[in-house]
Amino acid sequence: MTETNTPAHSPPPPDDPTPESVGFSEFTGTLSYGVFLCILGASAIYFAKDFRAIALSQSDPGPRAIPVACGVIMIIGGLWQFAVAWRKRQQSQTDRDQLPVPSELSVDETKQRRRGNLRALVTLGLLIGYVILLPTFGFIVATIVFGILVLKNFGSPWSEAVIATASISAVVYVLFVNLFQVMLPQAIQQLQFF
Repeated sequence: MTETNTPAHSPPPPDDPTPESVGFSEFTGTLSYGVFLCILGASAIYFAKDFRAIALSQSDPGPRAIPVACGVIMIIGGLWQFAVAWRKRQQSQTDRDQLPVPSELSVDETKQRRRGNLRALVTLGLLIGYVILLPTFGFIVATIVFGILVLKNFGSPWSEAVIATASISAVVYVLFVNLFQVMLPQAIQQLQFF
C-alpha cells in the first residue's frame, strides 16, 4: 500500500479571483461607471450651452432643457454610483471572511462572471460603433443594426431582436419626425436607402 503525499488544500488556479480581488473589481467597476456618468452628464450640460433658441414663447423651455435635464440626471446617477461603490468597499472590508475561498468558487460562477464582462465590453464596442456610424448610415439603419446586435449579445432570438428593434425604431422615428418635427440623422447622400 502506497501513500500519496498530496496537500490537503491545493492552491487555486491562477485565474481564479481571490475574495479581495472580487470586492476590488466590484468597487472599481461601480466607481468607474459613476465617473463615466458624471463626465457624460457634465459634457451634456456643457455642450447644451451652445444651443440657440429661436423665437420662443415664455412657457417654452428651449432646446437646452432636455440635454441639461439628462445631464443633471446622469450626474445624480454618477453620484449614486459613488455612494454604492463606497458601500461595497465598506462591506467588502467587513465581510471578507464570508466570501468564498477561491477553490470554492465553481467553474460556472467564474464562467458566468467572464461572460458578463465580455457582454459589457461587446455592448460598449457596439455603442461606440453606433455613434461613429450614425452620421454615415443615418438613424434608421444604424439604430436597427445596433439594436439587433445588442439584443443578440444578450441572448435574444433573431426574430425577437429584429421585431423589437424595428418596432422601437419606427415608433421613435414617427414620434420625432412627425410629431415633434425634429430631424433625425440621415444617411450621407451616397448611401440614401429610402
